[in-house]
This record gives sequence, structure tokens and C-alpha cells, in this order.
Amino acid sequence: MGIIKSLGGAHSAPTFHCSQTGTPTWSGKADDEFNDSLIDDLSVFIKREARRQGYNDSCQNRVGENDTFFHESFLNGWASELWEQFYKAGVNDHQSIKPVCFHWRPED
Repeated sequence: MGIIKSLGGAHSAPTFHCSQTGTPTWSGKADDEFNDSLIDDLSVFIKREARRQGYNDSCQNRVGENDTFFHESFLNGWASELWEQFYKAGVNDHQSIKPVCFHWRPED
């Protein structure tokens, strides 16, 4: 899966494109273009993608690398706060996994 992304500003959404899922409807839009439908799409995206990135960052020993994606003022800050919440949840998901141990015994 290839991802292209760039951070947004105080009044614009970040741009995002994934080779597997395409470009979200909200990508790169100005804050005054957001309606209920775009807000719902953005919320679903954040919950999925922030958690995935937090999990992957923890797996790769790089926690914090993708902990922000939205400007703290964009949409009155709720997108940034939601991203942070779900990013941390993904990190916690990975860190709470108990490794499975396999004991190999040579055949007699």
C-alpha cells in the first residue's frame, strides 16, 4: 500500500492519497467547504488511519513520527485531537500485545 500525504494548514485539510483506497472526499479542502457528510468521512478516516499509523509506528520503534496530521486550529481543533486520541490507541494496541511463544523441539 502506497501513501502520499502532506500536512494541511489552519484553514485547509491535509492532502492524502492511498493506492489501495484512493483519495478521500475531504482531502485538501478548505475548512469552509466542510459539511456534515465531509465531517463524517473525515471522522471515520481519522479513527481508522490514526490508529493504524500509531500501531505501525510502535511496531517500527518510531512512536511519535506520525502523531500529528492536522493543524491544531483546523476545524476548531477537533480533527487534531481525534487524530492524537486514535494514534495513541494504536500505539497502546501494539504495546499491549502479549507475544506468542513457540517452543521448537526437534523430532526424535
